[in-house]
Amino acid sequence: MNLPSSAPPLADQQLKNYYHLLVAWNDKLNLIAPQQIASFDYFRQHHLAPCLWLAEVIGRDLGLPSTSEAIGQTILPSTSEAIGQTILPSNSEAVGQNNRPQVASAVGQNNRFIDLGSGNGLPAIPLAIHWGFYLAAGDKPITPSFIMVEKTNKKAAALQAMVGDLRLNAAVVARTMVEVLPDLIDQQRPGFITARALLPLPKLLPLLSPLVPKHLPLYLLKGAKINDEWRDVKNSEKQKWRMDILATNHAGGVVARLEKK
Repeated sequence: MNLPSSAPPLADQQLKNYYHLLVAWNDKLNLIAPQQIASFDYFRQHHLAPCLWLAEVIGRDLGLPSTSEAIGQTILPSTSEAIGQTILPSNSEAVGQNNRPQVASAVGQNNRFIDLGSGNGLPAIPLAIHWGFYLAAGDKPITPSFIMVEKTNKKAAALQAMVGDLRLNAAVVARTMVEVLPDLIDQQRPGFITARALLPLPKLLPLLSPLVPKHLPLYLLKGAKINDEWRDVKNSEKQKWRMDILATNHAGGVVARLEKK
């Protein structure tokens, strides 16, 4: 099944290309459970849709123009009641290969981001495609705008290959541990950090506390148990962080923003 007709043509195709690349690489490496990529429709509903929803929530939280505002159209609701969110920008003949939404340039110029534990590319690659960090024919190279951190060499190599095939020239794949985050932050000056399935909060926050500066937002795509995870965080660690639930959906997904106080 195709993405909803509201998706920009090139981004639509890029997401499909990413799916096919992931399927091909999964035959070589264990990047994702096979049943999760058994069909594009399933992958779209359970993986792409939450990532694109995350992109919209981050954009709203940072005060960036929405993709709908950028192209003068109305965002259409998701076709999946299970997701229950508006995740894809509407289609417009004005959106061509060299006329992508302005939200892309806003993120690229002012809000470089780091994705932790990128693994199979979720959510970083869908975010990059959504924000227009890919090159169409004739485009000029884009200054690196997002860094995918992956410690496993084979997974990092797969990510690098997919990034190349998708022409995500604004991407950098860092084959390194999360512990080098202070150096990456100092070099890249990101506006925010993202993560999806990295670690539960009781393990993640103590790991990141000495690595992340104050007031650098960390956007997490989590499940319904995030409040249970927060409850299990030690009080001494909770005092260092503020957590805000920015959005929830009918499938139990949660977008949370955490910042060190």
